Amino acid sequence: MRLSILIPTYNRCKDLHRNLQLLERYIVDSNLCKQVNVVISNNASTDDTHAVVVDYQKHSKIEIVLLDDHKKNIGLEANALYILKKATADYVMYLGDDDYLEEDYIARVLHQLDEHPSLGCVIPNDYWCLPDGTITGEREKCEPTYWKAGFDACLNNAHLGHQLSGLVLKREGLYEAYLDHGVHNIYPFIFFVAYTALKNDVMHMADSYVHVTQVPQTKKDWGYGDDGLVNDIFDNFKHLGVTRKQRAILESHFLKVDQRYFWATNDTNLCIENILTGKNVSYLGRYYIAKQILHEQCYTGKRLRFMFYVLARIELLRKLLTGKPIQL
Repeated sequence: MRLSILIPTYNRCKDLHRNLQLLERYIVDSNLCKQVNVVISNNASTDDTHAVVVDYQKHSKIEIVLLDDHKKNIGLEANALYILKKATADYVMYLGDDDYLEEDYIARVLHQLDEHPSLGCVIPNDYWCLPDGTITGEREKCEPTYWKAGFDACLNNAHLGHQLSGLVLKREGLYEAYLDHGVHNIYPFIFFVAYTALKNDVMHMADSYVHVTQVPQTKKDWGYGDDGLVNDIFDNFKHLGVTRKQRAILESHFLKVDQRYFWATNDTNLCIENILTGKNVSYLGRYYIAKQILHEQCYTGKRLRFMFYVLARIELLRKLLTGKPIQL
């Protein structure tokens, strides 16, 4: 099989059923039944997920594999790893059970994989929609970007693994790499993208969109806490095997494009403090992040005020010695 669409699922049988209907239509209409299948890992759902999938398998024109081995909910990370371990296709595409691909995305992905044998990762764009399918935002007008394997590809795409849906990855060795590197966090997809980008070319297919369902935080089984889960996110960079400077650049770049200290908690100061003192943030990363926060003037707390005072004086001294503008 060329491509397996991997759907880790828990208690969303109605959304999953709708997804199966759409995927079957896309695959059949594009004549891709011999190249694409769907693999579902049921994370011990207590709703009708098992019955819905088994019933759908009976009349489906596409291959649907149901993994129903879990006796209890093992969490998102473990389920995402389990379904990856069981996959056998050349490439895998992760898809949230309540997120939906656009009609031509699968065919476009396969075309790119055929055109570019060195391609190891394809990443779509996304926009939010309500559970009833209503679009809540505007689509950006973006062009696809192709990155050759290396640190630049890693830097510019790793943060995009935050949204798993539609993410296509070269499967071989990926599960083993995650375990061998000692990674363990709620965002394994960030590691998957970062690790793959260092070794294989990456395409950000920014003109293709995945419809990401926006639901209340209370209906998810995790919270962002007081650090926006940055400690989990940075665990991926900690174990990636890059240089200290590259790790720090990855950390600061993620926060530059994400800026979750503005939205992850009601207390921006507390979030910043917890990020800068987190165990998975490198010392050099703290310096780069602090420079960014100092530039944005978004910290008004007392706990880290002295650190920012010292940093500002260092940057001023640098300007006096070098004559170059302050780069905060």
